[in-house]
Amino acid sequence: MTDEAVNMLPDNLIKTRLFGIFLIEKGTAHCEIDFRPHTLQEGGLLILGDKWYFQCREASPDFTLSFLVMTPEVWLETAAPFGHSFFSFLRRYPYTDGRLVTEEYRQELHAVIRTAERICQNKRHSFRLQIFRNITQNILFDFYERMKSRLIGRNAANTTRQEKLFEDFIHLVSRNCTECRDVASYADKLCITTRYLSSIVRNMTGFHPKDIINVHCVQEIKMLLSTTDRNIQELAYMLHFPDQSYFARYFRRYSGMSPEEYRKSVRKK
Repeated sequence: MTDEAVNMLPDNLIKTRLFGIFLIEKGTAHCEIDFRPHTLQEGGLLILGDKWYFQCREASPDFTLSFLVMTPEVWLETAAPFGHSFFSFLRRYPYTDGRLVTEEYRQELHAVIRTAERICQNKRHSFRLQIFRNITQNILFDFYERMKSRLIGRNAANTTRQEKLFEDFIHLVSRNCTECRDVASYADKLCITTRYLSSIVRNMTGFHPKDIINVHCVQEIKMLLSTTDRNIQELAYMLHFPDQSYFARYFRRYSGMSPEEYRKSVRKK
């Protein structure tokens, strides 16, 4: 855990690779989480899951966070006791504003996260990972118990069918975008018309569903280009493109460079 001012790059879309718990200490940031807008303000609590889409639109110069993050491997073990309802809750309510995060609760969070930090820094501690997992599990169980009735009770009446369909669409896209890039297929999975899906997504985000599918897909391609040595032909086949040429044109259209150029630019850093 650390307290630091965060220099968020405006409009830099990322796909999270770590699980994180963030306390907003100072400042304000306007961001999108899985393409839904949120305003992060002092006193709020943000929880980001692995493989979520995050984009900062604007952040004040003094925007400061205290945070605890863990690798996907540690998170996989930590998350084992949690059920589907918990993860659905996190997806729906990744941010809790300061009106619900009391000063007493913030102090409790600071205390347990500092303990987790101290344990993790002691490399000779035989049970440091087990203790870290237990502490993190306790934080999340406590958060879920404290917040679910307040947030669900407060927002249930305002949750429309369109919002639910939009969340289901994002979930489907995140799981299937490398195999399916056709809007009609997602509409079929949701048992609605393509026109209705387009209307929902435009109302929620201002984008066409195809735009969101392509953004997800391009982020997946960038991740593979950055983290694997598969050649372009292999990637095209793996991602269900008809051929290498089409794959390259698709990537250039949405990223501004060829797959080879992107891979070289990443590996120079």
